Amino acid sequence: MKKFSFLTAILILLMAFAPMVGAASENEYVIDGYNVVIEVGTDNVYTISETITADFFVQKHGIFREIPMDFGRYRTRIYDVYVNEQFSQSKSNGMIVLKIGDPDYTLTGRKEYVIRYKMSLGEDINPEFDLFYYNIIGTGWDTIVKNVKFEIKLPVSVSEDKIDFYIGSEGSNVPDSVYYEISGATIKGSVPILGSYEGVTAYIELPGDTFLDAEPGQKASLYSLVAWLFCIGLVFFAFMIWQRKGKDPMIYPSVQFKPPEEMTPAEVGYVIDGVVDDKDITSLIFYWADKGYLDITESGKNEYLFIKKNDPPPKESYETFMFHRLFEYGRDGWVSTNDLDKEFYEDLPLIKEQIKDKFQGNKRLFTKESQVWSGILLVMAVIPCLVLILVMTEGYFDMFSLFPVLFALVGVIFSGAVIVNTLKKWNLFTRGGKFLRSIFFGLFVLVFCFITFGFAYAIEEGMSPVYHSDVFIFMEALRTTLSIAAIFILSAATIKRTEYGHSMLEHLLGLKEFIRDAEMDKLKQMIEDNPDYFYDILPYAIVLGLENKWAGKFSRITMAPPSYYRTSGDMSVGNVFTASILLRCIGRTGHVMTVAKSSGSGGFSGGGFSGGGAGGGGGGSW
Repeated sequence: MKKFSFLTAILILLMAFAPMVGAASENEYVIDGYNVVIEVGTDNVYTISETITADFFVQKHGIFREIPMDFGRYRTRIYDVYVNEQFSQSKSNGMIVLKIGDPDYTLTGRKEYVIRYKMSLGEDINPEFDLFYYNIIGTGWDTIVKNVKFEIKLPVSVSEDKIDFYIGSEGSNVPDSVYYEISGATIKGSVPILGSYEGVTAYIELPGDTFLDAEPGQKASLYSLVAWLFCIGLVFFAFMIWQRKGKDPMIYPSVQFKPPEEMTPAEVGYVIDGVVDDKDITSLIFYWADKGYLDITESGKNEYLFIKKNDPPPKESYETFMFHRLFEYGRDGWVSTNDLDKEFYEDLPLIKEQIKDKFQGNKRLFTKESQVWSGILLVMAVIPCLVLILVMTEGYFDMFSLFPVLFALVGVIFSGAVIVNTLKKWNLFTRGGKFLRSIFFGLFVLVFCFITFGFAYAIEEGMSPVYHSDVFIFMEALRTTLSIAAIFILSAATIKRTEYGHSMLEHLLGLKEFIRDAEMDKLKQMIEDNPDYFYDILPYAIVLGLENKWAGKFSRITMAPPSYYRTSGDMSVGNVFTASILLRCIGRTGHVMTVAKSSGSGGFSGGGFSGGGAGGGGGGSW
């Protein structure tokens, strides 16, 4: 019976070690011994000595050792590296890589490597205790590790109930029974064998005043101060660019009763804000009707017919193209809004470009130099985001940091384009509109600040090497937001008008002022001189955003209905009725000519674990 029990025990041991023996036979080398001595200072600097005995089964140059620099939200500092053999040192994916061995020499059999280095973890931020949390053997070794011995020399003595060890693959959180003994402030232990990609981690809670000599984290405050000064300088640079390259002379508009001679409303819309809007295009329908090139007839509820009478003079290519293209959607010289609905919009980009092409040479509206600088400033707005990342990561920057940078670049430039486009239209807004948009811009800055705060907090969680308080993160977000907002405004303001563009702007602002503020007596006089004055100015009021204001001013002035409009109702019953019919037609026409076809929508704390501490890593052979 005893013989049977002995054989059974041998069989069980063979079965337990068989997988490891098999794994060893598959590997090109194993580690026969791994001794680690860690001396922990009161400054939270670890002095580490590793003695690794490797047994090579095939010809190899040596081993490589990967030491992580990351420790949770910390970025440790590794220095004073010593190796007893020829080696090279590099950084890759957040690790110090030591490539040990002679590239011109190979060996087999046993070889002993001694590696020494220091690791500084800086100030411990745990509020209740200081922490020694270290991967004695990392989970990155690609082979069996046998005969592990370790010695941890702590600054102070600790009780056994404050000590935990974890053995296993990355993430194993079950405390394991590691043999160890305590002698004063020194802990010695051993582990017989580890499988590939298994490690040993120590988690030891120390008294809260253990690391009093640790260097406090002053880098964040220093980086933040430098970042504030840098961003202020960046905004000042943008301000100087605006002063020297983009500042327009003062505008002195004088009241104008007519638009610039032979300038269509579409051109007026482009001249006043530098953008060809959809309403600039649709205003041409009523401009052509007023000129006698087409008639408008109500055909049913929310449907209108445009009936061709005469071609416009072939003076402007965009007029000729749009006029002929308009009636190609209809038949026999007429087209309805239903024919244009969600189809005509495809022609808009070409028409808009043709309108812009007219303003070249001596009719150029903006200087080329100022437009280039405006674009440079817009791209520059991403720099505060880059500075934010550098501050939050305390200067650490790797390839993984490029992803949030690219995300920030796209988001900032897109937001900037929206803001710049809005500010370019500033001259079109009424006093109330400017006030409301100022409030909107303030709210946008506030929302953007909180978005930036979230962005900074994500960096804090994912890449920051140290802990930062919420107040610190918010101040970083505030600096970033204010810098970006200031650069947005200066980018829009830097687009400088040419002398021609400036004179045209003064003329159009004078016309806008008259349409908005004209007195009744003056309007009556204009109607007496020109009975069609209301209809002549209406297309220009549309592009200036004042069609409702213009229609309201004629509610008490007697005028004939438009000759180009046919309706089932009686347009002679009153000017308010006439104006409401035209405004409804304007709204419907603008919608069908500029709205794209809809398409289908789519959607879519306490405690530790193995491999979770500082240090560790792994290695392999080469």
